[in-house]
Amino acid sequence: MTHFFERRDRWGNGVALWVLAVMLFVAPLAFWSLGQIHLENDIETWLPHDDPDRKLLTWYIDQFQREDRVLISWEGSTLNDPRVERLARKLEGIVDSGGVRRHGLKQIRSVATPRETIERMVRQGVEPMEAVRRLQGILIGTGPLKVRLTETGRARRRSTLRLLVQRVKSQLALDVDVLPPVTEWIPPEGYFADEPLVTDAPEADKPSFELPPLPAHDFQLRWDNIHAGSRTA
Repeated sequence: MTHFFERRDRWGNGVALWVLAVMLFVAPLAFWSLGQIHLENDIETWLPHDDPDRKLLTWYIDQFQREDRVLISWEGSTLNDPRVERLARKLEGIVDSGGVRRHGLKQIRSVATPRETIERMVRQGVEPMEAVRRLQGILIGTGPLKVRLTETGRARRRSTLRLLVQRVKSQLALDVDVLPPVTEWIPPEGYFADEPLVTDAPEADKPSFELPPLPAHDFQLRWDNIHAGSRTA
């Protein structure tokens, strides 16, 4: 039996030549059709209008616009950590008396810290604790699970931790890491001596509020994909 591509027409042309001609004719139409395809790859179109995650995304976009953003944190960082504000000034620079920004990185347009965002929300009438709650998962992380022991647990700390890890493994199928407690970082004397504090608003215009301290705890628990508010946590 003759192979399909070995057949020839009445003029002696092989079938392969006609297949190539058809492909050359169809190719421009195919490329034109692909050019008309518009992909809706906007995450906002994926979520229903009443979805809580969509509302959260909309709020984030309204606050920070559609620009390249980088979230920075480190182990042991807290809301009251003075290094957060110092890092922000190092990145963004400070504005001198002439209104010129100096000493920052030219690649950085602006820096927003959790405290500054809370201040803006407080000016709009939001209670500080409510502002912190709204920012959790956006600019504020809850960190590992913090555990406080009873007096009996402290007296038998090693055996208590061993039993806890075993129970979590057997009942929840989680491999947890036991971490030391977090403490508020206290700057040494003269830490800010070489950096004059320059802010966008006078101190008199800044809302006065206290951010919540760290909850009392003896150690922390962390596992893969830990998420505040989850059923596992």
